[in-house]
Amino acid sequence: MGYEVEESQAEQIDLLECEVAVLKREVELWKRNAAYLASCHAATLESLPKSASKSMRSRLKGLCELSVKMFKGELSRRSVTVESATERCRLAAEEV
Repeated sequence: MGYEVEESQAEQIDLLECEVAVLKREVELWKRNAAYLASCHAATLESLPKSASKSMRSRLKGLCELSVKMFKGELSRRSVTVESATERCRLAAEEV
């Protein structure tokens, strides 16, 4: 009977280790996705023509500053969900 408990615990530990590995990969994927999007904002700001409006320049600068704070863990926008951002981006792309 003691062997069954040990085997069951070992299976649970294996499962936990597997779940942790999956979660780590998922977190790393989201970090890379966020970094890519932040880099896109920076590239857009860097390539704005001189004729770009002050408000456009200011908006992109603000997004870059916000990205830096978020990557440093100084700020979090918890009110935005993946679902709401997906829908907003879909609608915005359709309007262009």
